[in-house]
Amino acid sequence: MLYRSEIDGLRALAVIPVIFFHAGLSFFNGGFVGVDIFYVISGYLISGIILKETEVGNFSLINFYQRRARRLLPSLFFVMGMTIPLAFIFLVPIDLKDYLTSLAAVSTFSSNIYFLLGMEGYFSESAELKPLLHTWSLAVEEQYYLLFPLFILLTWRFGLKIIISLLMGVFLISLSLSYWGASAFPTASFYLLPTRGWELLMGVFAALYLKSNPRPFSKSVQNFMGLVGLILIVFAIVNYNYSTPYPGLYALIPTIGTVLIILYVRTEGIVKKILSGKILVSIGLISYSAYLWHVPLFAFARNANFNMLPIEVASLLIILTFLLAYLTWKYIENPFRDKSKFSSRSIWSFSIVGSLFFIIFGLGSAYKIKDIELKMATDLSKSSQIINGNIDERLFIKYRIMLENHNPQMIVIGSSRMMQVSKDIAKVDILNLSVSDASLEDGIAITGLAMQKYQPETIVIGLDPWLLNKNSTRDRWRSLEDEYNNEIQKLQNEEKYSEQKIDFNNEIDKSSLESESGQSSSFMKIRNFTSPNDLPKTYKDMTRSDGSRIYNTIFQNKPEEEIKREFTAYIYHSINNYKLSNNLKSQLQSLVDHYSDSTNILLMLMPYHPELFKRFISEEPILLEIEKDFRNFAKKNNLRIIGSYNPNKTNCFAEEFYDGIHPEGSCINKIFHDESK
Repeated sequence: MLYRSEIDGLRALAVIPVIFFHAGLSFFNGGFVGVDIFYVISGYLISGIILKETEVGNFSLINFYQRRARRLLPSLFFVMGMTIPLAFIFLVPIDLKDYLTSLAAVSTFSSNIYFLLGMEGYFSESAELKPLLHTWSLAVEEQYYLLFPLFILLTWRFGLKIIISLLMGVFLISLSLSYWGASAFPTASFYLLPTRGWELLMGVFAALYLKSNPRPFSKSVQNFMGLVGLILIVFAIVNYNYSTPYPGLYALIPTIGTVLIILYVRTEGIVKKILSGKILVSIGLISYSAYLWHVPLFAFARNANFNMLPIEVASLLIILTFLLAYLTWKYIENPFRDKSKFSSRSIWSFSIVGSLFFIIFGLGSAYKIKDIELKMATDLSKSSQIINGNIDERLFIKYRIMLENHNPQMIVIGSSRMMQVSKDIAKVDILNLSVSDASLEDGIAITGLAMQKYQPETIVIGLDPWLLNKNSTRDRWRSLEDEYNNEIQKLQNEEKYSEQKIDFNNEIDKSSLESESGQSSSFMKIRNFTSPNDLPKTYKDMTRSDGSRIYNTIFQNKPEEEIKREFTAYIYHSINNYKLSNNLKSQLQSLVDHYSDSTNILLMLMPYHPELFKRFISEEPILLEIEKDFRNFAKKNNLRIIGSYNPNKTNCFAEEFYDGIHPEGSCINKIFHDESK
């Protein structure tokens, strides 16, 4: 395939917005579309080579994968190796364990699946702290290239018409899945090949078209179509943001723009001159190494600075990214591409040994960092606050119950919307056992664990609108599946159930704690702040000894404009095709029946941001019916219910919300102490 300098310029147009996006530059909120541009370019270049070699009869899978390894692995392994010492310096154990495990996932080109299963989403705050997050796109691409060459080899005998027809069918299925998944399963749709494959296929179609139509278009056509393509790409970069349902149909804008440039910008014209400029071509040549370096640099900087990345630091890291990219390109990428320096056998040996090293080192080291939730719970039992990390919150709560030996007057059960309920607000000794994205199953399991150890005067249960939704997809509760099943058996079959108290001492592997005694507190970076005035200017999420949450600096200072951009996602998150589950309602009834005789049960409705509530009333008015049903439930069971989804009824204002769904302590204080509500 003839070298096209404008393709390298197009690579620069892809990598620059991605880097600026991860640097947090607001003008590049849609910079993540650079990955889509890369996919189209890859589909065009690689499929073109495969088709040409297959046509002349010299295509070899072994040679193909050897070329892929030669192209990708040296720089990838080098950057991964450089991140290891930085990870041990800057990451707390929870995040270090996640990083070490991700080394193995990256080495097997499955990191897209790993990151999908292990976090909230690509645009979440926790994602910005993961040094190898960006490798998800490499995983998608390599998964595609495990399948595409095989497809060509198996179908080549049937001719191009059949191949194109089959590829078009796959394209339409993938695009349809992407469109549906962008709303129904946005995180999975973002990370997985079935919803991304159509983007690579657009590059394939471009290669097939140029194979049959090699003659370039006229200068005027190249100018016009090239400008249209460039405008489409720039439009997506400037106008998209993390609230854009993506990829879906929105991804057609930058990918069509890329295809137009590939097809029409070949010999002359304005866009050809722009993309073939020396600076853009130079950046394009080092774009792969730049892509590899930028996320680790930003992630470690954020980990070192409480998830903050000041513009001055971001600017320096952007410069450092391109400097390291150039050095990596010159001393790693280029030498390994030279067959006279590294033979095919050397590449295979390097690939196998390197992959095994990162798999064994990553998993082996991660295994040694175990019982993180237990260590955190132990640290919190001895401290006033601890810094949070990427943990299994359910297991952390389980260990908290095991280790907290004082008997609280109140326990709080609910989702992250309840995490601001603190001892200062409740005016009694509390233990807040809320977990993010809580389902009813969470509430039942955690209540059961707590009530086996404590005798609180009051149980506060947060009633989120999704709690009884039959179509809710929340399944994090499965970390406590045994506890949930045990509690359900007790609630629903009491006459057959012999209640057994958990021996909490036997549940804890004390040896794992004793072996690291004196180490874990400093290792977990505990901060014993005694008042808000003691907090540093920037800090991560923290959990207080009463279980309430201190949110991080960024979350506490979100601009109103950014808060409003999240509203659509929150509406979907709160009410997904709502349908009342009689089974879940029966379980809630059983929970109340079992504990209301011995303990006061207080039900709580947390308000939504005023502007978001207006959106709910307009788009999902069933929210009002859900609140009405909960109030009827409280009345039927003679239970007190406080709060409301309607912020006007709780006298909570827009400035009293961290985002669309999380009210600040001042709002919650009004709910607790205004008896008229």
